[in-house]
Amino acid sequence: MAETLDQQEDIKEPPLTSMLFRDALILLAALSIWAAAYSWFQFSDLLIAKVLMAADALIVGFIVASLFHEWGHYAGARGSGSNTTRFAGKALSIFRFNFDFEQNTKTQFLWMSYGGQIGHWGILAVLFFSLPLNNLAEIVLLSSIFGFCVFALLVEYKIIWQVLRGMDPLESLKKLTSKKLRTAQMIGGTAGIASIILLS
Repeated sequence: MAETLDQQEDIKEPPLTSMLFRDALILLAALSIWAAAYSWFQFSDLLIAKVLMAADALIVGFIVASLFHEWGHYAGARGSGSNTTRFAGKALSIFRFNFDFEQNTKTQFLWMSYGGQIGHWGILAVLFFSLPLNNLAEIVLLSSIFGFCVFALLVEYKIIWQVLRGMDPLESLKKLTSKKLRTAQMIGGTAGIASIILLS
Protein backbone atom coordinates (compact mmCIF):
# COMPACT_ATOMS: atom_id res chain seq x y z
CA MET A 1 0.00 0.00 0.00
CA ALA A 2 2.88 2.41 0.81
CA GLU A 3 4.37 1.84 -2.63
CA THR A 4 1.08 2.76 -4.28
CA LEU A 5 0.86 5.98 -2.27
CA ASP A 6 4.42 6.87 -3.21
CA GLN A 7 3.61 6.33 -6.86
CA GLN A 8 0.57 8.57 -6.54
CA GLU A 9 2.71 11.23 -4.88
CA ASP A 10 5.21 11.06 -7.77
CA ILE A 11 2.37 11.67 -10.21
CA LYS A 12 1.18 14.67 -8.22
CA GLU A 13 4.64 16.21 -7.85
CA PRO A 14 7.24 15.43 -10.53
CA PRO A 15 10.89 15.18 -9.42
CA LEU A 16 12.71 18.51 -9.44
CA THR A 17 15.57 17.14 -11.53
CA SER A 18 13.26 15.91 -14.30
CA MET A 19 11.46 19.25 -14.46
CA LEU A 20 14.74 21.17 -14.62
CA PHE A 21 16.04 18.80 -17.29
CA ARG A 22 12.88 19.20 -19.36
CA ASP A 23 13.03 22.99 -19.18
CA ALA A 24 16.75 22.96 -19.99
CA LEU A 25 15.88 20.98 -23.14
CA ILE A 26 13.15 23.49 -23.98
CA LEU A 27 15.66 26.33 -23.64
CA LEU A 28 18.25 24.55 -25.76
CA ALA A 29 15.69 23.71 -28.45
CA ALA A 30 14.32 27.25 -28.54
CA LEU A 31 17.76 28.85 -28.71
CA SER A 32 18.85 26.36 -31.39
CA ILE A 33 15.85 27.27 -33.55
CA TRP A 34 16.68 30.96 -33.05
CA ALA A 35 20.34 30.31 -33.96
CA ALA A 36 19.31 28.48 -37.14
CA ALA A 37 17.02 31.33 -38.21
CA TYR A 38 19.81 33.76 -37.29
CA SER A 39 22.27 31.92 -39.57
CA TRP A 40 19.84 31.89 -42.49
CA PHE A 41 19.17 35.60 -41.96
CA GLN A 42 22.91 36.37 -42.05
CA PHE A 43 23.54 34.54 -45.33
CA SER A 44 20.32 35.34 -47.18
CA ASP A 45 18.72 38.46 -48.64
CA LEU A 46 15.29 36.84 -48.69
CA LEU A 47 12.49 38.69 -46.91
CA ILE A 48 11.19 35.41 -45.46
CA ALA A 49 14.54 34.87 -43.72
CA LYS A 50 14.24 38.23 -41.97
CA VAL A 51 10.59 37.63 -41.03
CA LEU A 52 11.34 34.13 -39.70
CA MET A 53 14.33 35.40 -37.70
CA ALA A 54 12.28 38.19 -36.11
CA ALA A 55 9.36 35.87 -35.31
CA ASP A 56 11.69 33.26 -33.81
CA ALA A 57 13.50 35.88 -31.74
CA LEU A 58 10.22 37.21 -30.33
CA ILE A 59 8.94 33.77 -29.37
CA VAL A 60 12.27 32.51 -28.03
CA GLY A 61 12.72 35.69 -25.99
CA PHE A 62 9.35 35.08 -24.35
CA ILE A 63 10.22 31.43 -23.64
CA VAL A 64 13.58 32.32 -22.09
CA ALA A 65 12.19 35.15 -19.96
CA SER A 66 9.12 33.23 -18.77
CA LEU A 67 11.12 30.15 -17.76
CA PHE A 68 13.64 32.19 -15.77
CA HIS A 69 10.74 34.16 -14.28
CA GLU A 70 8.87 31.05 -13.13
CA TRP A 71 11.94 29.25 -11.80
CA GLY A 72 12.91 32.48 -10.06
CA HIS A 73 9.53 32.42 -8.33
CA TYR A 74 10.12 28.82 -7.31
CA ALA A 75 13.64 29.54 -6.03
CA GLY A 76 12.36 32.50 -4.01
CA ALA A 77 9.54 30.42 -2.57
CA ARG A 78 11.72 27.46 -1.65
CA GLY A 79 14.50 29.70 -0.35
CA SER A 80 12.06 31.25 2.11
CA GLY A 81 10.85 27.82 3.26
CA SER A 82 7.45 28.13 1.59
CA ASN A 83 5.07 25.23 1.22
CA THR A 84 4.90 24.56 -2.53
CA THR A 85 3.86 21.75 -4.85
CA ARG A 86 5.41 21.22 -8.28
CA PHE A 87 3.29 20.05 -11.20
CA ALA A 88 4.02 19.15 -14.82
CA GLY A 89 1.45 21.53 -16.29
CA LYS A 90 0.14 21.66 -19.83
CA ALA A 91 2.47 21.71 -22.82
CA LEU A 92 2.27 25.48 -23.39
CA SER A 93 1.88 26.53 -19.76
CA ILE A 94 4.70 28.51 -18.12
CA PHE A 95 3.48 27.67 -14.61
CA ARG A 96 5.53 25.12 -12.67
CA PHE A 97 4.26 25.05 -9.07
CA ASN A 98 1.46 25.90 -6.65
CA PHE A 99 1.98 28.31 -3.75
CA ASP A 100 0.03 27.45 -0.60
CA PHE A 101 -1.56 30.77 0.38
CA GLU A 102 -3.10 29.35 3.55
CA GLN A 103 0.10 27.88 4.98
CA ASN A 104 2.65 30.44 3.80
CA THR A 105 3.25 33.90 5.23
CA LYS A 106 3.27 37.32 3.58
CA THR A 107 7.04 37.39 3.87
CA GLN A 108 7.30 34.10 2.02
CA PHE A 109 4.95 35.42 -0.68
CA LEU A 110 7.18 38.48 -1.09
CA TRP A 111 10.30 36.33 -1.41
CA MET A 112 8.53 34.30 -4.09
CA SER A 113 7.59 37.51 -5.90
CA TYR A 114 11.11 38.95 -5.69
CA GLY A 115 12.52 35.68 -7.06
CA GLY A 116 10.49 35.98 -10.25
CA GLN A 117 11.64 39.55 -10.82
CA ILE A 118 15.27 38.60 -10.20
CA GLY A 119 14.91 35.68 -12.61
CA HIS A 120 13.84 37.58 -15.71
CA TRP A 121 15.79 40.79 -15.06
CA GLY A 122 18.82 38.63 -14.29
CA ILE A 123 18.78 36.78 -17.62
CA LEU A 124 18.18 40.10 -19.41
CA ALA A 125 21.31 41.53 -17.77
CA VAL A 126 23.36 38.43 -18.63
CA LEU A 127 22.38 38.58 -22.30
CA PHE A 128 22.77 42.36 -22.49
CA PHE A 129 26.38 42.15 -21.34
CA SER A 130 27.25 38.94 -23.22
CA LEU A 131 25.74 39.61 -26.67
CA PRO A 132 27.45 42.14 -28.96
CA LEU A 133 24.01 43.43 -30.10
CA ASN A 134 25.39 44.40 -33.50
CA ASN A 135 22.68 42.70 -35.56
CA LEU A 136 18.90 42.57 -35.67
CA ALA A 137 18.62 38.93 -34.53
CA GLU A 138 20.28 39.63 -31.18
CA ILE A 139 18.49 42.95 -30.73
CA VAL A 140 15.03 41.43 -31.28
CA LEU A 141 15.79 38.56 -28.91
CA LEU A 142 16.92 40.91 -26.15
CA SER A 143 14.03 43.32 -26.78
CA SER A 144 11.52 40.48 -26.51
CA ILE A 145 12.93 39.60 -23.08
CA PHE A 146 12.86 43.27 -22.09
CA GLY A 147 9.21 43.52 -23.13
CA PHE A 148 8.41 40.52 -20.94
CA CYS A 149 10.29 42.10 -18.02
CA VAL A 150 8.24 45.29 -18.31
CA PHE A 151 5.01 43.29 -18.59
CA ALA A 152 5.81 41.17 -15.51
CA LEU A 153 6.87 44.22 -13.51
CA LEU A 154 3.62 46.03 -14.28
CA VAL A 155 1.59 42.94 -13.32
CA GLU A 156 3.41 42.27 -10.05
CA TYR A 157 4.67 45.58 -8.66
CA LYS A 158 1.27 46.73 -7.36
CA ILE A 159 0.60 43.32 -5.80
CA ILE A 160 3.98 43.44 -4.04
CA TRP A 161 3.32 47.01 -2.89
CA GLN A 162 -0.13 46.15 -1.51
CA VAL A 163 1.24 43.14 0.39
CA LEU A 164 4.04 45.30 1.80
CA ARG A 165 1.32 47.67 3.02
CA GLY A 166 -0.43 44.81 4.84
CA MET A 167 -2.93 43.39 2.33
CA ASP A 168 -3.43 39.64 2.17
CA PRO A 169 -1.55 38.21 -0.87
CA LEU A 170 -4.52 36.26 -2.21
CA GLU A 171 -6.80 39.28 -1.85
CA SER A 172 -4.29 41.39 -3.74
CA LEU A 173 -4.04 38.82 -6.54
CA LYS A 174 -7.82 38.84 -6.93
CA LYS A 175 -7.64 42.52 -7.85
CA LEU A 176 -5.65 41.59 -10.97
CA THR A 177 -8.25 41.81 -13.75
CA SER A 178 -8.03 40.75 -17.38
CA LYS A 179 -8.13 44.44 -18.33
CA LYS A 180 -5.03 45.13 -16.22
CA LEU A 181 -3.30 42.16 -17.82
CA ARG A 182 -4.10 43.41 -21.33
CA THR A 183 -2.84 46.88 -20.44
CA ALA A 184 0.40 45.40 -19.08
CA GLN A 185 0.76 43.32 -22.26
CA MET A 186 0.32 46.40 -24.46
CA ILE A 187 2.85 48.43 -22.46
CA GLY A 188 5.31 45.52 -22.42
CA GLY A 189 4.94 45.08 -26.18
CA THR A 190 5.46 48.80 -26.73
CA ALA A 191 8.56 48.71 -24.54
CA GLY A 192 9.93 45.82 -26.60
CA ILE A 193 9.34 47.68 -29.87
CA ALA A 194 10.95 50.82 -28.44
CA SER A 195 13.95 48.73 -27.39
CA ILE A 196 14.35 47.39 -30.94
CA ILE A 197 14.30 50.93 -32.32
CA LEU A 198 16.76 52.28 -29.76
CA LEU A 199 19.24 49.41 -30.11
CA SER A 200 19.11 49.20 -33.91
